[in-house]
Amino acid sequence: MESIERGNNDGKPPGAITPLDKIIVALAGPLFSMLLALLSAVVVWGVGKPEDFIPTQIVGEVVEGSPAEAAGLFPGGKTSSHRK
Repeated sequence: MESIERGNNDGKPPGAITPLDKIIVALAGPLFSMLLALLSAVVVWGVGKPEDFIPTQIVGEVVEGSPAEAAGLFPGGKTSSHRK
């Protein structure tokens, strides 16, 4: 990397990569992904969900010609949910 960063083109091949270097690179990606997920969870936990968020199964609006209308949904109706 030194020859690439400094523009040293003396014709020498770069040094060999050790197995430890490969292990570090292989573990760095998943480690930082887990840290990012943990940080995101802490932020969501600290900030919380919006106060006006109320989970519901009641249909608020159906656009004409939409798949929802074709499925027989109508405003004020209750949706079927497979979640428990």
